[in-house]
Amino acid sequence: MYCGNCGNQLNEQERFCPVCGARVPESDGNVLDTGNVDNGADVGNTGGQPFSGLDVRNQYSEEQQETGNLEKRSGNRAKMIALITAVVLLAAAAIAVVFLLVWPLVQGKQSDEENQGEMEKGLSEILPEDENTDEPEVSDGKPDASDEVEKADEKPEFADDDNTAVSEPQGTPTGLSCNGREVYMADFDISASSVLVLQGYNYEEKNLTDLDTSTCWSEGAAGNGTNETLHYTSLEKQTVSGLAVLPGYTKSKDLYDKNCAPSMIRIECGGRVFNYSFSRGDVSFGSGNMLDNMIYIDFGETFQIDECMVTITDVSSGSVEDCCISEMFLYN
Repeated sequence: MYCGNCGNQLNEQERFCPVCGARVPESDGNVLDTGNVDNGADVGNTGGQPFSGLDVRNQYSEEQQETGNLEKRSGNRAKMIALITAVVLLAAAAIAVVFLLVWPLVQGKQSDEENQGEMEKGLSEILPEDENTDEPEVSDGKPDASDEVEKADEKPEFADDDNTAVSEPQGTPTGLSCNGREVYMADFDISASSVLVLQGYNYEEKNLTDLDTSTCWSEGAAGNGTNETLHYTSLEKQTVSGLAVLPGYTKSKDLYDKNCAPSMIRIECGGRVFNYSFSRGDVSFGSGNMLDNMIYIDFGETFQIDECMVTITDVSSGSVEDCCISEMFLYN
């Protein structure tokens, strides 16, 4: 027997069509014939033409297949959209990572370039355009064509608007002269290897630069003062051309004769070594200024130093074993 609604073949025990769900009427043998249905009712064929159960099943199968295709295409479309979305997200993440890694480097490079530019600008404002700032060498009054002493950190000064460079001696003017040129005392601190200490008397190193012949430095070591030293130091390089010395205690002839005086000294400065010897006859006592007895040890060149060591290597003895020096300073 067949379903009267869709034509599906039914078992006798079935009360509902498994295809369309139509109720199967209970009758005594009134079932559809195996032939064509021709009851004039519109059961899916709008043309009113008879159809078999096979036609109905084929129609439902095609509809189910089309529905499956639509669902399959919808699923494929969803998968494609998900894949495209994943690719876009991965690309965005990669771009973000590259940006985070590269951007700090770009910023750092720009910052370095800006800092370098600021530094160069600052240096250009600080440094003079003309780097030729060497000062003409200070002469000792004696022409010397072979003098090629290199000078550093000396700046020329100009006397007037015609930009004529003139030498400006460094140091403290002393009022003394050597070879017709004024003597300037270079600025050094002095420390002695020993100092004579007597209550009520002053024999400190500072007396060596006070331009007072009534004072002196006196060593305080045992013996006559041989190998005692005087160390000259400065925080900045000073221009020097010689050492001025007034040996002995020149306050009076009696004190000069009684005390020891250096007869030979060694001068070490600027990588150079000078040895100089004195005699008692170098100092005379008369009606003139005792500073006129100053002995100028000319180094033969002018150079810059920040320290100098003077060592007493020999002594002219007196009745008292204290070696004295009234004045001793580096000059230019």
